[in-house]
Amino acid sequence: MLKQAQLKSLLSWLRQIFTPLALVFLIYIAWHSQESLSFIFSKAQLGYLLLAVLFVMLYHCTVPVATAYILKAAGIQLPYALLGHIYIKRLITRYIPGGIWHMVSRASDLHQQGLTKTQLGIMMLLESFFGASLSLSMGGVGILYIKGLDFFLSPWIVLILIANALALWLMPYVLKRFILKNESNFEQRYYWQAVAVYIPIFLLISLAFVCYLSAFAFSDNIGDLIEYGSIFLFSIGVGLVTPFAPQGLGVFEWVSGSLLNLPIAIGSAIVLIAGFRAVLFLADVSLWLLQRLLTKP
Repeated sequence: MLKQAQLKSLLSWLRQIFTPLALVFLIYIAWHSQESLSFIFSKAQLGYLLLAVLFVMLYHCTVPVATAYILKAAGIQLPYALLGHIYIKRLITRYIPGGIWHMVSRASDLHQQGLTKTQLGIMMLLESFFGASLSLSMGGVGILYIKGLDFFLSPWIVLILIANALALWLMPYVLKRFILKNESNFEQRYYWQAVAVYIPIFLLISLAFVCYLSAFAFSDNIGDLIEYGSIFLFSIGVGLVTPFAPQGLGVFEWVSGSLLNLPIAIGSAIVLIAGFRAVLFLADVSLWLLQRLLTKP
């Protein structure tokens, strides 16, 4: 059996080598699919791509609302303006290798606002937990709706939904018992309000992905569009729960490329889906620059 320190060392090593390996894999596929990809990207509709960027920016503007409810549950109330300012100010740190620095830098800023280590721990835990749990659940429900119970992943998706429902219900009790140690109150009503807020938040980011794929005119059928958004969310969730893949790099692309029924080769699909990260980057930088311009002394 691996000891805890050995396990942490192994995961750290896997994270260090997985990112460059994933990038090499994507570059290799892109090189061998360049003719097909050149044709696909040449037909891209700019309007849909800009709409995708807008939806990502709206997503970032709404995430701090959920954070505000999480912090209320932990016993502290901070205004949305402050949480939103910190969130957007630190967006650029998402691109520091490791995939954790946006959350870490926000936690550092909030610590200066008086949050305790326990409150910050609850915030970081619940944001990560909701990100994985709700994206898997929402994506799973959508896949079951479109594909039905005969789909090869359906039994696993049903198990995931049951496990997530149980985990969502148990989490407040786990926090009280093992983190707060019954020394402080945890307001469950704000916890469930955070869950409710995350649903439209994840719908926004899935709409961004749907707009991105719609730019290439694969389909305008409503069922296909729901499938795109559902598989996107499910793939994001799989990437988030993969401990050695920072921000799900490589895992998200492979899962979604394998599951999406696009009229192109799977290699081209994987690279095309990886291109959505360019939309995320453009939205992040645009929102970050906009904030700097608006708050410039």
